[in-house]
Amino acid sequence: MLQYLKPPLEWISDPALVLYLPLWKKDASSFMSGDHIGHIATRSGALWKPQGHQFDQVDDVITISHNDKFNITSQLTVISVFKLDNTTPSTQTFIDKNFETGAKTGYSLRIATNIDIGLYFGDGVSFSSMTVSKVVVAGDWYHIAASFNAGNGYICRNGVLLKSFTDSITSIATNTDDITVGSRDASQSPFGGVISEIWLYNRILDPNEVMNHYLA
Repeated sequence: MLQYLKPPLEWISDPALVLYLPLWKKDASSFMSGDHIGHIATRSGALWKPQGHQFDQVDDVITISHNDKFNITSQLTVISVFKLDNTTPSTQTFIDKNFETGAKTGYSLRIATNIDIGLYFGDGVSFSSMTVSKVVVAGDWYHIAASFNAGNGYICRNGVLLKSFTDSITSIATNTDDITVGSRDASQSPFGGVISEIWLYNRILDPNEVMNHYLA
């Protein structure tokens, strides 16, 4: 099982860290994020456990109100530490900035059908994703990091690079919607299991940084 320790101060003070949610630490209906900004997160339904928050794969969600710092367009790294309850063939969301195929804006880290781990994004005209298939199982803890860099990207599992990508979309379109953790819009693509940590950066973490993140 993963161990949860206070992150190094230089991580929290990194100006590129725009959101850090240590969900193993926070037990309240609303609480402040652990980054240097101090966003207010509001919990609906998700139950606190010593390892994180338990999401019921129905309507549990944590919401963080829109902030311009979440409108990341060119360089993004998102990390989720989690344990799945099941791997039924349905989409489950870690974190979402109202990515949806209609508006084609924002970004989302999620599990899709066939147990694909994917980073999804849109440029306002079209949408795309970077995915790796069948890399997680129910009941085990994982540290997943996904990165977007103006059309290039990667996905790492437990600090190890799984796959690098190149995509025709080179910029992510912004929106003014809230960030949600554990589902989209409080009920769509809900997550089933425990999410312990969420990290969101507006820069690329290199492979050594991702490994250090996993080992910390």
